[in-house]
Amino acid sequence: MIRVLIVDDDSMARASMEYLLAKDPALSVEASVESAYEAREILLHRPIDLVFLDVEMPELSGLELLDTLEIKPSVILTTKDSRYAVEAFEHEVFDFLVKPVRPARLVQSLERWKKRFQQSSRKDDFYVRSEGKFVRIEFEDLDYIETLDDYLSLHMSGGTRHLVHSSLKKMLGELPSERFLRVHRSYVVNIKKIVDFDDTSLVVGRKPIPVARGYRAELRKALGLKD
Repeated sequence: MIRVLIVDDDSMARASMEYLLAKDPALSVEASVESAYEAREILLHRPIDLVFLDVEMPELSGLELLDTLEIKPSVILTTKDSRYAVEAFEHEVFDFLVKPVRPARLVQSLERWKKRFQQSSRKDDFYVRSEGKFVRIEFEDLDYIETLDDYLSLHMSGGTRHLVHSSLKKMLGELPSERFLRVHRSYVVNIKKIVDFDDTSLVVGRKPIPVARGYRAELRKALGLKD
C-alpha cells in the first residue's frame, strides 16, 4: 500500500484530490492537512511514501516546507501557477501538476511514480561507513537500529553490530518503508523480525524494544492488524 499525504490550504482542492486518489486501490490517504506546519509534523513522525503538496500556502509555502526537511519525501507539487515549475524541479520533486488537476494527468503521474517506487523497493542492500570502512548491509539481515547519542547501532542477525555516525532520520531515508518501521524515538525495527508485541513493547529476536504511544497505530497497520 502506498501511503499518501495531501497538503493544501484549499479545502475544496483537498476534497477533490481525496476523491481522485480514492479510485486507486493501491493508495492509502494517511492524512489530508491544510498547512505546511501540520505536514511537517506528520513527515517527521509517520512513514509517508508520497506527498501531494500545494505551493502557495500562508505562513510557510510548500517549497519552504521542503527546505526545512533533512530527508526530503517523494513529492508531486500542485499549484495554480505554472511559473513555479522551474523552482519546483530545483527541489527535485517528482512531478508538477497544475490545478485544477486533470484526472488523466494525475493517473499518468501516479503510474510513472509507481514504477520508480517498485524499482526502489527491489533494492536489497545499502552501504554504511563503520570503523573506518564501508560495510554492506542487507535489509533481510538487519534486525533493528538503536540510537546512541550521535551514533546508530545497527543490530544484525547472528549478533553482529555496526556503529555508524548518523541520525535516525537520515538512516530512514536509506531504508524501504515497507520493511522498516520507527516504533520509538530511539528505535527502528525490521517488521519481519518482530516475534511478538503488546501496547508498550515488542520483541525482535530476544531483544525487548519499547513502542511509543504515537507509533502504536502505525505498527498495527504495518502488521496488517485491525484496530
